[in-house]
Amino acid sequence: MGPDTDSPFQAGQHIPGLNVGGWYDAGDYDIRAESQYAVIEDLALAYKEFDLKWDELAVDETASTVEMHRPDGVPDAVQQIKHGVLQVLGQIKSIGHPVPEIMEPNLREYTHLGDAASKTDGRIYSSKLSPHEVQGDLSGVPDDRWAFTTKEPRLQYGAAAALAARHRLSKGGMMLSPGRVWKLQSGCGKRNMIIRPPSKLSQGRVFLRISPKKSSATRSGKLRCSY
Repeated sequence: MGPDTDSPFQAGQHIPGLNVGGWYDAGDYDIRAESQYAVIEDLALAYKEFDLKWDELAVDETASTVEMHRPDGVPDAVQQIKHGVLQVLGQIKSIGHPVPEIMEPNLREYTHLGDAASKTDGRIYSSKLSPHEVQGDLSGVPDDRWAFTTKEPRLQYGAAAALAARHRLSKGGMMLSPGRVWKLQSGCGKRNMIIRPPSKLSQGRVFLRISPKKSSATRSGKLRCSY
């Protein structure tokens, strides 16, 4: 983990706001950043190109429930896009930037083949409690998932592309107001990626502006940003 976690949190500290949305990786229970971006972009494209209005699920993100064969008036593709966006935004809001991966803390959980909901006890681990001791929402079982919080420029661009793809569906019952501007800090100083949602002036196009415009290598080999 090292002394620098690229986040406001110390190693081993509980990070709130991550237990929302997102999909597991194929074959295990990792939440990988690239998977979220790819699914969001693919579903957004499919919804736009093929008019994907199929509705067979009732999804309630607040209650964390999904019911099959119960249409709720919102296309399933749109709800799944929202599910992915919730995880991406949860990382940005809690940590300040997207993170590479959220995964299991031990081999036993990694090779778990049952229901993902039974992988942990659903409580926040506290080192002050003895094993299997419970106090309210705290537990002495060290089964909490680990978030690897390294900041990487490629993830900033990936998140920006995924959120931009989502904004094309502003009429599909998605969250976030059309006038909202999201800024993601990237790797070059205070380099910002600004996603501007569709407006009447943009005729539905999504603008992704990256600043600063120029950068150059210094004699020490470090990247220098020009504003």
